[in-house]
Amino acid sequence: KGELTNFDKYQKKLEKKDPEQIFLNSLHVVGKAPQTVKDLKHTRYGFPACGIKAAVVRAATTSDEKMVDARMAFHVYADFIPDDDSDQVELFTPNPPRLRRDIGRIPKTGTVNTLYRGEFLEWTMKVRVRYLSNLVSCQQLLAWFETAGLVVGIGEWRPCGKNSTGSHGCFVVKSAVAHEYTAPAITQKVEPAKAEKP
Repeated sequence: KGELTNFDKYQKKLEKKDPEQIFLNSLHVVGKAPQTVKDLKHTRYGFPACGIKAAVVRAATTSDEKMVDARMAFHVYADFIPDDDSDQVELFTPNPPRLRRDIGRIPKTGTVNTLYRGEFLEWTMKVRVRYLSNLVSCQQLLAWFETAGLVVGIGEWRPCGKNSTGSHGCFVVKSAVAHEYTAPAITQKVEPAKAEKP
């Protein structure tokens, strides 16, 4: 009986994996998680609001803005808060995600690993943002979003990821509407002081 080669060992590890289950677990869903691929047509999807903000903050550094200052300038609202406490913005797609298979390496060890993830070919999101006009203008914030969509991206295998230089997760800003918010004035009624009795 001959010794197993590295490729044979890799194939045996691959056989132990359940690609479909790993694919389903990779999806950010709202509400009930899909149990099988057939459930994907009736599933609602989302993406972490913090991931969107992180991409925009990273894009802000291209305009010589400090990341700390950019994080303070705006907030991305979540549409849903699932059971796992991960705030999400709803993601709309005309077709369910497909299973994507890639070969990658584990960052710390460099070990070759097969990755099974969901891929959306078409998607849109309506992102609600609140910003401080004394720290960033509406035009500047919009420019950050456009830069984030062009060179940063969101999700796995994005152009400016921590361990990736892919081409996925890019987006464009189709439209933007700004609403001015005026905080209500806080007034305090001052009662006249009562004269003390002699």
